[in-house]
Amino acid sequence: MKNTLQKTHTFFLQLHIVWFVLIMIPIIFLIRYFFGSILCLFNVELVNPWVNIKIHLNLFIFILLLVLFIPFAFLETTIFQYLVFKISRKIKYLEKKVIVIILISSFLFGIAHFSYDIPYQIFAFFNGIPFAYSYFVAEEKKIHPILIVSLIHYLVNVLSLSLIYIL
Repeated sequence: MKNTLQKTHTFFLQLHIVWFVLIMIPIIFLIRYFFGSILCLFNVELVNPWVNIKIHLNLFIFILLLVLFIPFAFLETTIFQYLVFKISRKIKYLEKKVIVIILISSFLFGIAHFSYDIPYQIFAFFNGIPFAYSYFVAEEKKIHPILIVSLIHYLVNVLSLSLIYIL
């Protein structure tokens, strides 16, 4: 298992950053689909405010939300990846435990979605894992990790809202 994870990580490190971003987006959607399917098996519905606004969603609000997603993605990346990685690496026990740091980052990302229900917080936790991992990869590549993760986060939000708007 560890060997497979190492090979996968090496593969992601060797990818051009554009390809990395383009691959992470469907990975996040696959995680969303998988987690949503599991919730359906247990007859649990996610409380998602973006679905609830569809009845009020006109083109102006849609464009406004797309613009507002930029600072939100940047702010969440700064808080839940940048600060978590920076602070965790100052703690001797955590400084080299990247998987633990990724899980802490994802846990805090999930908890931050407290205005939704608990299943949505768990959903957000699982979405936080590829965001935190993307931060780690971009950091290792020395390619502006805050901007890369913010871009991935923004594109995922835009695609999610666009699908809601279209469907």
